[in-house]
Amino acid sequence: TKDNYSRIGTVGDTTKTEIIESPFQVELLQENPLIVTIDNILSPADVNRIRNWITNSQSKFIPTKDYQEDVFSVSVAQEEDDFFTRVVNRVVVDDVTIPDEFSADPLSSFVWLVTNHPNLMDEKDIIKLANAIQRREALNKWKTEVGEALLGLSSDEMDFEKPAKRFEMPDELRGELEGLIPLVLRRSTNNPAEKENKETEEKVGTSLSWKVKDATLVVYEEGESQVPHVDPCDATLLFYLSDAETDCTGGDTCFPLSDLCIPPKQGTALLFFSSSMPNMDTTSSCQELPEKENEEEQKREQNVLSIHHGGRVDKGKKIVAQIMLEACFDGVSMESWMGAVSCLEH
Repeated sequence: TKDNYSRIGTVGDTTKTEIIESPFQVELLQENPLIVTIDNILSPADVNRIRNWITNSQSKFIPTKDYQEDVFSVSVAQEEDDFFTRVVNRVVVDDVTIPDEFSADPLSSFVWLVTNHPNLMDEKDIIKLANAIQRREALNKWKTEVGEALLGLSSDEMDFEKPAKRFEMPDELRGELEGLIPLVLRRSTNNPAEKENKETEEKVGTSLSWKVKDATLVVYEEGESQVPHVDPCDATLLFYLSDAETDCTGGDTCFPLSDLCIPPKQGTALLFFSSSMPNMDTTSSCQELPEKENEEEQKREQNVLSIHHGGRVDKGKKIVAQIMLEACFDGVSMESWMGAVSCLEH
């Protein structure tokens, strides 16, 4: 209800059901992109329990690297060059001479060897080369006029040299946090779930549900940050498990095109939408999207205004639990994402 709700804590030493008597506080920060904060969605006791569990279990967490968050890392670039130099020195023999136009740069030398003498290279060396090229291509995108302008709005690329650590969210924590999604996002706009379509005399659905695309724990140590990006999903929920007043200095979540920065506040969730409202002329769901000529046409349009970054933590530690969601529509019609956010009614 609007006054209280029950929830089950599953992470930590005990499993408990807790009645929350004080409703969470919701603030609409912006409508495009839609950005909402939900204070007190996790109680102080919840946060302490989850943080203690993370501290005791982090060594078992599985690291993940879904995108090039180390794109600006000078140390990574130097490690790549050192690796290429070692491999080139190892495999070059008397009858192999690297042309002068390729010999000055470690990456160019390595590429020339892979192209002309692949039998001299190990598979793991070639994989390392592919990863380095991918990272440097991502860096080149930021060297464009638009990229440099965005960096200028966000901060300075020096602030993004050291990426935060990312881990797959363990099932125990994922299950607990997913249980909070219905408190924030609407799951159906009409009841019953079906209505009569008088024109076709067929039953059509009128439901809205949410599919979790990604669940990640992000841990920021001193000097770490996250590069500007647009999330590849409809909605993102960030659960702050650290506080700017007691746990860390810096670490704001910033939307540079909106001139908006949100400091971490433990127990608060940040909800924002990274895609434009899809076309409602046809019904679709997560399980069965309309067939398109190519995969790109099936993707919903990203809202570039939602570009954001995790600011550098200057002192202390910041922990965030991130859940990315895809909206599953079935005959639902909404003018904007505002209609999907149930907690705004509170």
